[in-house]
Amino acid sequence: MCVRLGNYPPTQPPRREFTPRPWSGRDCLRFGAGLLFGVRMTRLWFTVPGEPRGWARARTQGARFFTDTKTASEKQAVAAWAMEAGARILEGPVDMRLTAYLRIPQSASKKRRADMLSGAERPTKKPDGDNLAKLTMDALNGVCWRDDVQVVDLTVRKFWSDEPRLVVEISPATAINEQSDGVLRNKVA
Repeated sequence: MCVRLGNYPPTQPPRREFTPRPWSGRDCLRFGAGLLFGVRMTRLWFTVPGEPRGWARARTQGARFFTDTKTASEKQAVAAWAMEAGARILEGPVDMRLTAYLRIPQSASKKRRADMLSGAERPTKKPDGDNLAKLTMDALNGVCWRDDVQVVDLTVRKFWSDEPRLVVEISPATAINEQSDGVLRNKVA
């Protein structure tokens, strides 16, 4: 059984006051509320609407360092959407997949726009993939895992879209066959 938390699919970041209501498993799959079996989370995915932001470098004011307010609010939004989707803290190694959909520039021609939407042209603009991953992993500390050192497999992809958003998928890491790609690893000759 899956639990519906608040207004889902959401149109704005969730509020702290949630009223849990039961949903069927089909609705959980359809809206990405995560698959929960008992207390063990096997897969969680959620969408953070809006233009994806990367981690911004800490700012200084005299001798004092502080985090940019936009970065801090984006971290809070990512954590809130994860909790809305039913996040539980995972133990052990974790896989994370990030897919960022960036807004197509208004200056793009019709042909270029079609190429962007089909995936023939991919974004090579900010935010950087590593900054997207850093912000998301730091935001999910204490929400999906105890610390982001648990993330052992990370994939970041960027695409163009009319609806900018960040899609996050988290699952426990699976064992990798040492010879799956023809290369032996961790073997002493």
